Amino acid sequence: MSKPKQYFRPSTLEEALELAIKPGYIAIARGAPFLGEVLLPYDAVVDLQEIAELAAKTHDEDNIYLGGNLTLQSVISWEHTPKLLKASIMRSIPLNLRNGISVGESLTGRYILPEWVAMLTAMGAVIEHAGSLGDETQLNFWEQSIPEFVNYLHAHGRHYQGVVKGVRIPVPTSNSYFGTAHIARTPGDVAIINIAVRVQIEGNQVTHATAALCGASQEVVLQLELSPLIGEPLTEATIAAASSFVE
Repeated sequence: MSKPKQYFRPSTLEEALELAIKPGYIAIARGAPFLGEVLLPYDAVVDLQEIAELAAKTHDEDNIYLGGNLTLQSVISWEHTPKLLKASIMRSIPLNLRNGISVGESLTGRYILPEWVAMLTAMGAVIEHAGSLGDETQLNFWEQSIPEFVNYLHAHGRHYQGVVKGVRIPVPTSNSYFGTAHIARTPGDVAIINIAVRVQIEGNQVTHATAALCGASQEVVLQLELSPLIGEPLTEATIAAASSFVE
């Protein structure tokens, strides 16, 4: 363990990425998931707060885009954030942490925010990032599914050496329906196990059904296609079949 000996505050994405991929360097926006220990295992801190592109938030008829530097509290405050996505943050994450964790850090930190990760997964969100993930280094920003990114990162047990540009979330269609459930020690505690489900219906038949579970396997988030529902009406019997499939 060592304390950081250097501090950098780049003003461009290119400069930030060049620094972030160096061994022993850590890129932060707010820092709560990384700076809570007396001794820190980083040689240098790369502060991303000067980079305006990382604070972007945009929306159109197809997508919602949340910049990697946005705090979780600002995600809640934005009028275009879907209500269920807001709820996935608000139920168990206190205000001080919502102000101290950025969108990017919520997916790269050691501590998982299970309801947030599950809802992003159910909504089909992707993370746009560049850097070193495991043994691979990618210097061009690219999109990756939330489960693929977080599961790979945590399986390797290393901190992420890169820059999260943002998260893109497809706008739910009018025929999309969501549901969530969780088990926690107390009403306001972090979920021990939780699930987010998305179902799309055309006419009276289910055309798409996916579930995202946290705390149910060795993976950070387990994504399942609920095949027993596809092509069927949404009834108590088909829901029971899907529940048995998940079990």
